[in-house]
Amino acid sequence: MILDDVERRLLNQIYARVFGREKRYLPVDVLAGESGICPEEFSRVLAFLDEEDYVEVKPFRMLRITHKGILACEEGKIPEKREIRDRVMEKIKELSQGDTEVFIVIDALAGEMNLMRYELFDILNYLQGEGLVKIHSRISVSLCEKTPE
Repeated sequence: MILDDVERRLLNQIYARVFGREKRYLPVDVLAGESGICPEEFSRVLAFLDEEDYVEVKPFRMLRITHKGILACEEGKIPEKREIRDRVMEKIKELSQGDTEVFIVIDALAGEMNLMRYELFDILNYLQGEGLVKIHSRISVSLCEKTPE
C-alpha cells in the first residue's frame, strides 16, 4: 500500500515522536495538536494507518508505531540502524553458535555489545518482528528456527 503525502507525513511525525521505538506509546491528543492537520483529516489518516497496521491505536487514546510502520519510515535510509542490528544479530549467532536451543541472557548481551538495555530491546523487538530471533520472558533471546545465514 502506497501512502499519500499526508499519511506519510503523519507516520513520520509518529516515528520521530517515539524515536523509532516500537514499544513506546504516544497520546493521540498530543499528536493531533502537533500534526497541523484538521481534526477530521487527522482522524481519517490515523484510522487508515491503524487499519493498514502502520500504527496501533490502543484504548485510552494511546498509540504506538508498528514494525510495518518503522519499515515504511526507514525504507533503508538509516544505515546506522541497519548496521547495529546486523552487529547484534551476528553476536547472537556467534554466542549461540547458530543453535536455536541456546538462550542468550539479554543483560549479558547488552554488556557485550556496549548498549543500554532499552537500546538492545529496541533492536531485539525489531529482529523479532523480522522473524530472526525470539525474546523469552524479557530475560533471554534465541535464534528462530529459520534464521537466514
